[in-house]
Amino acid sequence: MKTEKTLSIVSLVASVCAICLCLISLFAGNRKCDEKKVENVLDTVPALSESAVPRLAYINSDTLMARYDMVAKMSAEMETKMNSLQRDFDKRKNQFQKDVEYFQTQVELGSLSEQSSQEIYQKLMERQQELYDLQEKYANQVAELEQKNIQTVYDKVTNYLSRINENNKYYDFIFINTGIINVNNAYDITEAVAAGLNEEYNAQK
Repeated sequence: MKTEKTLSIVSLVASVCAICLCLISLFAGNRKCDEKKVENVLDTVPALSESAVPRLAYINSDTLMARYDMVAKMSAEMETKMNSLQRDFDKRKNQFQKDVEYFQTQVELGSLSEQSSQEIYQKLMERQQELYDLQEKYANQVAELEQKNIQTVYDKVTNYLSRINENNKYYDFIFINTGIINVNNAYDITEAVAAGLNEEYNAQK
Protein backbone atom coordinates (compact mmCIF):
# COMPACT_ATOMS: atom_id res chain seq x y z
CA MET A 1 0.00 0.00 0.00
CA LYS A 2 2.77 2.38 0.96
CA THR A 3 4.67 1.56 -2.21
CA GLU A 4 1.57 2.12 -4.38
CA LYS A 5 0.87 5.44 -2.63
CA THR A 6 4.48 6.49 -3.14
CA LEU A 7 4.28 5.61 -6.83
CA SER A 8 1.08 7.61 -7.22
CA ILE A 9 2.69 10.65 -5.62
CA VAL A 10 5.77 10.26 -7.80
CA SER A 11 3.56 10.01 -10.92
CA LEU A 12 1.65 13.13 -9.88
CA VAL A 13 4.84 15.07 -9.24
CA ALA A 14 6.23 13.90 -12.59
CA SER A 15 3.06 15.07 -14.37
CA VAL A 16 3.18 18.47 -12.67
CA CYS A 17 6.82 18.85 -13.57
CA ALA A 18 6.08 17.97 -17.19
CA ILE A 19 3.33 20.60 -17.33
CA CYS A 20 5.61 23.20 -15.76
CA LEU A 21 8.36 22.41 -18.25
CA CYS A 22 5.91 22.85 -21.11
CA LEU A 23 4.76 26.20 -19.73
CA ILE A 24 8.32 27.37 -19.19
CA SER A 25 9.21 26.28 -22.69
CA LEU A 26 6.18 28.07 -24.11
CA PHE A 27 6.84 31.41 -22.42
CA ALA A 28 10.57 31.20 -23.01
CA GLY A 29 10.04 31.16 -26.76
CA ASN A 30 10.84 27.50 -27.42
CA ARG A 31 7.33 26.55 -28.56
CA LYS A 32 7.84 24.12 -31.41
CA CYS A 33 6.59 21.10 -29.55
CA ASP A 34 3.74 23.01 -27.89
CA GLU A 35 2.71 24.79 -31.10
CA LYS A 36 2.40 21.40 -32.72
CA LYS A 37 0.09 20.36 -29.87
CA VAL A 38 -1.94 23.55 -30.26
CA GLU A 39 -2.23 22.96 -33.99
CA ASN A 40 -3.42 19.45 -33.34
CA VAL A 41 -6.08 20.78 -30.97
CA LEU A 42 -7.19 23.46 -33.43
CA ASP A 43 -7.47 20.84 -36.14
CA THR A 44 -10.18 19.21 -34.10
CA VAL A 45 -12.32 22.42 -33.99
CA PRO A 46 -14.95 22.28 -36.73
CA ALA A 47 -14.73 25.22 -39.12
CA LEU A 48 -17.89 27.22 -39.76
CA SER A 49 -19.24 26.72 -43.23
CA GLU A 50 -19.95 29.87 -45.25
CA SER A 51 -23.67 29.33 -44.84
CA ALA A 52 -23.25 29.11 -41.04
CA VAL A 53 -21.62 32.56 -40.74
CA PRO A 54 -24.27 34.99 -39.36
CA ARG A 55 -25.37 37.66 -41.81
CA LEU A 56 -25.36 40.91 -39.86
CA ALA A 57 -26.75 44.37 -40.48
CA TYR A 58 -26.48 47.57 -38.46
CA ILE A 59 -28.70 50.65 -38.20
CA ASN A 60 -27.63 53.94 -36.63
CA SER A 61 -30.84 55.13 -34.97
CA ASP A 62 -29.72 58.77 -34.71
CA THR A 63 -28.94 58.92 -38.43
CA LEU A 64 -32.14 57.10 -39.30
CA MET A 65 -34.26 59.55 -37.28
CA ALA A 66 -32.47 62.48 -38.94
CA ARG A 67 -33.13 61.04 -42.41
CA TYR A 68 -36.72 59.84 -41.90
CA ASP A 69 -39.19 62.39 -43.32
CA MET A 70 -42.00 61.23 -41.04
CA VAL A 71 -39.91 62.01 -37.97
CA ALA A 72 -39.22 65.51 -39.28
CA LYS A 73 -42.95 66.07 -39.79
CA MET A 74 -43.75 64.72 -36.31
CA SER A 75 -41.10 66.95 -34.75
CA ALA A 76 -42.52 70.02 -36.48
CA GLU A 77 -46.05 69.14 -35.36
CA MET A 78 -44.82 68.50 -31.82
CA GLU A 79 -43.08 71.88 -31.71
CA THR A 80 -46.22 73.62 -33.00
CA LYS A 81 -48.35 71.88 -30.38
CA MET A 82 -45.94 72.71 -27.56
CA ASN A 83 -45.72 76.36 -28.61
CA SER A 84 -49.52 76.61 -28.73
CA LEU A 85 -49.91 75.13 -25.25
CA GLN A 86 -47.14 77.32 -23.89
CA ARG A 87 -48.71 80.48 -25.31
CA ASP A 88 -52.07 79.59 -23.83
CA PHE A 89 -50.57 78.83 -20.43
CA ASP A 90 -48.45 82.00 -20.43
CA LYS A 91 -51.50 84.08 -21.32
CA ARG A 92 -53.48 82.66 -18.41
CA LYS A 93 -50.55 82.97 -16.03
CA ASN A 94 -49.84 86.59 -16.97
CA GLN A 95 -53.49 87.53 -16.50
CA PHE A 96 -53.49 85.83 -13.12
CA GLN A 97 -50.36 87.73 -12.06
CA LYS A 98 -51.95 91.03 -13.12
CA ASP A 99 -55.07 90.22 -11.11
CA VAL A 100 -52.96 89.36 -8.06
CA GLU A 101 -51.03 92.63 -8.34
CA TYR A 102 -54.26 94.59 -8.73
CA PHE A 103 -55.72 92.86 -5.68
CA GLN A 104 -52.64 93.65 -3.61
CA THR A 105 -52.84 97.31 -4.66
CA GLN A 106 -56.51 97.53 -3.67
CA VAL A 107 -55.79 95.96 -0.31
CA GLU A 108 -52.95 98.40 0.36
CA LEU A 109 -55.22 101.35 -0.60
CA GLY A 110 -57.91 100.05 1.72
CA SER A 111 -60.52 100.20 -0.99
CA LEU A 112 -61.87 96.70 -0.27
CA SER A 113 -63.93 95.55 2.63
CA GLU A 114 -62.65 92.62 4.65
CA GLN A 115 -65.39 90.39 3.25
CA SER A 116 -64.60 91.39 -0.33
CA SER A 117 -60.90 90.84 0.29
CA GLN A 118 -61.56 87.34 1.60
CA GLU A 119 -63.78 86.46 -1.35
CA ILE A 120 -61.32 87.76 -3.96
CA TYR A 121 -58.41 86.07 -2.19
CA GLN A 122 -60.27 82.74 -2.22
CA LYS A 123 -61.01 83.07 -5.92
CA LEU A 124 -57.37 83.86 -6.65
CA MET A 125 -56.27 80.76 -4.76
CA GLU A 126 -58.70 78.69 -6.81
CA ARG A 127 -57.35 80.17 -10.03
CA GLN A 128 -53.81 79.44 -8.91
CA GLN A 129 -54.72 75.79 -8.39
CA GLU A 130 -56.37 75.76 -11.81
CA LEU A 131 -53.10 76.99 -13.29
CA TYR A 132 -51.18 74.18 -11.59
CA ASP A 133 -53.72 71.66 -12.89
CA LEU A 134 -53.55 73.14 -16.38
CA GLN A 135 -49.76 73.01 -16.41
CA GLU A 136 -49.88 69.33 -15.46
CA LYS A 137 -52.56 68.66 -18.06
CA TYR A 138 -50.53 70.26 -20.83
CA ALA A 139 -47.37 68.42 -19.75
CA ASN A 140 -49.28 65.11 -19.89
CA GLN A 141 -50.60 65.95 -23.34
CA VAL A 142 -47.08 66.56 -24.62
CA ALA A 143 -45.76 63.38 -22.99
CA GLU A 144 -48.61 61.30 -24.45
CA LEU A 145 -48.07 62.75 -27.92
CA GLU A 146 -44.34 62.12 -27.68
CA GLN A 147 -44.91 58.51 -26.60
CA LYS A 148 -47.42 58.02 -29.41
CA ASN A 149 -44.90 59.35 -31.95
CA ILE A 150 -42.16 57.10 -30.61
CA GLN A 151 -44.42 54.06 -30.84
CA THR A 152 -45.52 55.00 -34.36
CA VAL A 153 -41.93 55.33 -35.56
CA TYR A 154 -40.94 52.08 -33.86
CA ASP A 155 -43.85 50.23 -35.48
CA LYS A 156 -43.06 51.68 -38.91
CA VAL A 157 -39.37 50.78 -38.74
CA THR A 158 -39.82 47.27 -37.34
CA ASN A 159 -42.63 46.52 -39.79
CA TYR A 160 -40.50 47.70 -42.70
CA LEU A 161 -37.49 45.66 -41.58
CA SER A 162 -39.66 42.57 -41.11
CA ARG A 163 -41.03 42.89 -44.62
CA ILE A 164 -37.72 43.46 -46.40
CA ASN A 165 -36.10 40.65 -44.43
CA GLU A 166 -39.01 38.22 -44.39
CA ASN A 167 -37.93 34.72 -43.31
CA ASN A 168 -34.37 36.05 -42.70
CA LYS A 169 -33.91 36.37 -46.44
CA TYR A 170 -30.97 38.75 -46.20
CA TYR A 171 -29.94 39.02 -42.55
CA ASP A 172 -29.89 36.76 -39.51
CA PHE A 173 -29.48 39.72 -37.12
CA ILE A 174 -30.26 43.42 -37.52
CA PHE A 175 -28.80 45.56 -34.74
CA ILE A 176 -29.65 49.12 -33.75
CA ASN A 177 -26.72 51.09 -32.39
CA THR A 178 -27.53 50.96 -28.66
CA GLY A 179 -24.42 49.60 -26.94
CA ILE A 180 -22.64 48.82 -30.24
CA ILE A 181 -19.30 50.42 -31.09
CA ASN A 182 -16.70 50.19 -33.86
CA VAL A 183 -19.12 49.01 -36.53
CA ASN A 184 -17.77 47.99 -39.91
CA ASN A 185 -19.42 50.25 -42.49
CA ALA A 186 -20.03 47.23 -44.70
CA TYR A 187 -22.80 46.18 -42.31
CA ASP A 188 -24.43 49.64 -42.12
CA ILE A 189 -27.81 49.67 -43.88
CA THR A 190 -29.05 52.91 -42.30
CA GLU A 191 -29.20 54.97 -45.49
CA ALA A 192 -30.92 52.21 -47.45
CA VAL A 193 -33.54 51.73 -44.73
CA ALA A 194 -34.14 55.50 -44.49
CA ALA A 195 -34.59 55.71 -48.25
CA GLY A 196 -37.07 52.84 -48.23
CA LEU A 197 -39.06 54.28 -45.34
CA ASN A 198 -39.22 57.70 -47.02
CA GLU A 199 -40.36 56.17 -50.30
CA GLU A 200 -43.27 54.44 -48.55
CA TYR A 201 -44.10 57.46 -46.39
CA ASN A 202 -44.16 59.94 -49.28
CA ALA A 203 -46.19 57.54 -51.42
CA GLN A 204 -48.89 57.45 -48.73
CA LYS A 205 -49.29 61.23 -48.46
